[in-house]
Amino acid sequence: MSNEKAYQKAREHMRNPAFALPIQLGPNVSVISLGSIPAENSTLYHKTDILYPVGFLSRRLYTSIRNPLVKDTYESSIVQSPNGPIFRVRLPKRNDQEEDIVFEEVSASKAWLNVLHAVNKRRKEIGETPRGSAISGPEMYGIGNNETHRTIKALMEGVDNVLLCKDYVFMTNRAPSKRKKKGSAASSTRKRQKT
Repeated sequence: MSNEKAYQKAREHMRNPAFALPIQLGPNVSVISLGSIPAENSTLYHKTDILYPVGFLSRRLYTSIRNPLVKDTYESSIVQSPNGPIFRVRLPKRNDQEEDIVFEEVSASKAWLNVLHAVNKRRKEIGETPRGSAISGPEMYGIGNNETHRTIKALMEGVDNVLLCKDYVFMTNRAPSKRKKKGSAASSTRKRQKT
C-alpha cells in the first residue's frame, strides 16, 4: 500500500467515533491528544517504526513521587525544540503549596527513568524498599509495542504532516515479525528437547 493510501486510511480511522479522543488504554493510561509532525525538521520527529508528534499528550496513573504509598496521575507529552522532540513527564501540583514536578529528556525512556529514580529515592526516604531499575518510556507514554498501543500508533499515522516523514514505514507496509510466539511449533519442540 502506498504511503498516501496508508495515511488516508489512518485519517479515516481518526474520524471514526470509536476512536474519539481521549482513548482509555486499560485502567492506567489514556491518550488525550495525538499532536502533529512539525513541517520544519520533520526528519527529527520519527524513526522508521515510530512517530514523535508534537502536542502528543497521555496521562498515566503511577506511583507518586510525593507519596510512594499512593498513585498519582502523570502527564507525558512531546514538545518541539530546534534539536528534535523533547519528552516531558509532569506530575501536576495538587494545590497552591506544591510545584509541578517536571522531567524533560531527549527520549521517553530517559524521562520516565528519572521518574522511577525519584520515586525510589522517595521510597528510601520513608523507609520503603526501592522497586525496579528499568522502565520503557514508550510503554509509559502509551505508544509502546504491545497490542493495545498499536491502535494509538495506527491513529498517529494520520496526524498532520506525517507524509513528510520520509524514513517512516507505515504499519501496513512493515514485514511481519519473525519472532516466534509462545506455543508455536518451534518453542514446543525446544521444550520437548529440554525434558
